[in-house]
Amino acid sequence: MLIHPSHVAIANEVFSPSQFEVDFYAGMIQAFEQAEAEGAAAVLYEDMHIDYAHVKTAREVLDYHDRLSVAGGSAA
Repeated sequence: MLIHPSHVAIANEVFSPSQFEVDFYAGMIQAFEQAEAEGAAAVLYEDMHIDYAHVKTAREVLDYHDRLSVAGGSAA
């Protein structure tokens, strides 16, 4: 909860996904979708085991980023 409008910019900066996170999650989804098209239910991405639960979170983060961008937020 913010109590003063001057806090909004700081909160947006701290809680918005960074460009690194956006790129990371987009790459994760792409790698998973390619593996899934080949019949796999998991993939190794950036030395991490990725499955449906990880991709669900990645999609939620990207959706949040997109909603902030459309709303005029300061998503980096």
